[in-house]
Amino acid sequence: SGISPDNIEYAATNLPRLVVRFAPERTDHDVEVVFDAEADSAPGPNAAKVSFNGEPIGEVMAAGRAAVSVRIPREVWNRRPVGTLELQFPRAQSHRVNFRPDYQWWSAWHLWSIRFEAADPSADDRAGRP
Repeated sequence: SGISPDNIEYAATNLPRLVVRFAPERTDHDVEVVFDAEADSAPGPNAAKVSFNGEPIGEVMAAGRAAVSVRIPREVWNRRPVGTLELQFPRAQSHRVNFRPDYQWWSAWHLWSIRFEAADPSADDRAGRP
């Protein structure tokens, strides 16, 4: 919920929250969630607070179109058979669209894709993880 998939190139959110539910496969590694995203017309970069199954994971910042990522620890990823990935946009704001002065919507993100990748295990060592 929270996205409009009408455009064949990307999906846009016009709400301050985006929720994606899926069945995650078990893994022996942390999972890197990579968003191919761009901030909408909000002034400056637009952050998304990311949580997975209700647990805060981190924050990613989008400005111009780029890949931004957050890491989900394998213990959190493997905890439940259904995964709920949630993004909250704290800087989402309403504004007027130039061609329709009576129409307001929320500035948030354009999203081309969400990828789930095995995180580099050597990064665990650099971060001091067991």
